[in-house]
Amino acid sequence: MRDLGIDVAGQGEGHRAPVVVRGTGRITPGIAHVPGGKSSQAVSGLLLWLPLATSADGGPAVSEVVIDGTPVSGPYVDMTIEVLGGGGGSRSEAVSPTHWRVPAGQHYRLTDSSYRVPGDYSSAAFLLAAACLTPSDVWVRGLRDDAQGDRAIVTILRDMGGRIEREGDGFRVRGPAPLRGVEVDCAATPDLVPILAAVACHARGRTVLGNLLHLRNKESDRIEAPVTELAKLGGKLTASSDAIVIEGRELHGGVVDSWNDHRMAMSLAVAALPKGGVEIHGAESVLKSYPTFFDDLSALGAFLIDS
Repeated sequence: MRDLGIDVAGQGEGHRAPVVVRGTGRITPGIAHVPGGKSSQAVSGLLLWLPLATSADGGPAVSEVVIDGTPVSGPYVDMTIEVLGGGGGSRSEAVSPTHWRVPAGQHYRLTDSSYRVPGDYSSAAFLLAAACLTPSDVWVRGLRDDAQGDRAIVTILRDMGGRIEREGDGFRVRGPAPLRGVEVDCAATPDLVPILAAVACHARGRTVLGNLLHLRNKESDRIEAPVTELAKLGGKLTASSDAIVIEGRELHGGVVDSWNDHRMAMSLAVAALPKGGVEIHGAESVLKSYPTFFDDLSALGAFLIDS
């Protein structure tokens, strides 16, 4: 932001909150370099507000966003551009998978009279996985073919043996299915790692979830958290610096903690469904992304006690 002329400062060397921004009433086009190894969120943020930049007389009329190093979570940037084009009307030009040019002086407006927000594969993943693990016939609707990287959950569950078919505007799952271990590169789909770890505990053989280094800095340490909590339910998981290895085995009930992470809370609930008897501390963390998760799980037949 400073490279783009914004007067912004946080507290101490790490520029921690509270962060103070002193606006001048305009954003000036420029070049922004973003480190690629931790998250795509900064890239999405820049692509959201750089279209509103205003070129000064004689200044550049185009901004550039450049990822330095190997990018992670690339589909989330694709989602940002897709939504901006359809729901916001702004445009960006991809020079390469790590470089975008953003014309200045744009305005957000709907290209049509309305915009339908797509269903969220990241949230649907928990219901799809739950249906694979339990006696079920579940139809999860509102999932279209779009840029969401977490669409991969359908392919991964199928590769594990899940019976999932496209039906109308969603997917129908008939369970339980005899699941088998797989190897998954999770660099582009970090939000799937907690639920994949939970499902893999019920799969025959070994599952390897790789390219996870950037998961250390999510709502929780999403390498350490699944390994620690699923082990409390009898899971056999081993963590390295950038991978989780899971050996399938039968789980049992227990008391676990969400680490104040919404995806951990939902994953632990799904992991316990075949055997039950789990108590999740911090389950209210689901309010961040899926407030009705436990209501939906209950409506599908899960027995829940709100303590």
